[in-house]
Amino acid sequence: MDFLPALPQGHYRQLGVVLRAAISGERAKNLLLLLKEAGLVWATAAGAASGRSRLSGVTEPLVWGYFTLYRSPRRVYVREVTVREDFWTLRQNPGKLRAALEICADAARFSLPGHPPAEVLPILYWTLKALEAGTEPAAVRLRFLYRWGMALGIVPGLDRCSACGKPFTQGFLTLQGLLCTACAGPSPATACLPLGEKELNRLKKAVMLSGKDFRNESFCRDELPLFGKVSTLLTRLIENSV
Repeated sequence: MDFLPALPQGHYRQLGVVLRAAISGERAKNLLLLLKEAGLVWATAAGAASGRSRLSGVTEPLVWGYFTLYRSPRRVYVREVTVREDFWTLRQNPGKLRAALEICADAARFSLPGHPPAEVLPILYWTLKALEAGTEPAAVRLRFLYRWGMALGIVPGLDRCSACGKPFTQGFLTLQGLLCTACAGPSPATACLPLGEKELNRLKKAVMLSGKDFRNESFCRDELPLFGKVSTLLTRLIENSV
């Protein structure tokens, strides 16, 4: 599937990022691109699997730039890439690289085919910038999931009940949203996470700080399990909605 059924045959140049790359045959690569104007696109980079190809190094995951494409009757080809950011320092750290690729996988799962990601593409870029700066990966993924879900209109705010709309300082994060204790009832759903005032404040800090302040923030070790649990629920919430 090339995710470009509406575009006629011809040449295109679009800003985007390589989310995934796999060798196809002896010399080609199949690339999953997220493009600002076209969304998700499967494209073939002929010869890119060869170390001698000019497309070899610029068709790896995490590469951002302008992609010159040609749509034939059967598939999309990458003809040229003008690199704007390759996140080289992320590639040199196995832990950071693993976290970055997991976030790229999330972006692929949560992108809506046929819907240009103009609003969410910058979220992915600055998420990778935070990883590159050394911000704790658990906090980075939480912020990514929350902000991506907010841009899609899926995840709830952190200061009001999703059911009654009243402000509160403690409640439950569920697959139906963030519920106050009254709306959650005496027997909250199994897939829920109780959040007190302290936990809510920690989450707000992670998702609402400015980009610069977030990249400079040192998150405590005891915050990381909370971030992981919330990320798991946010992932399920987004998956159920896209």
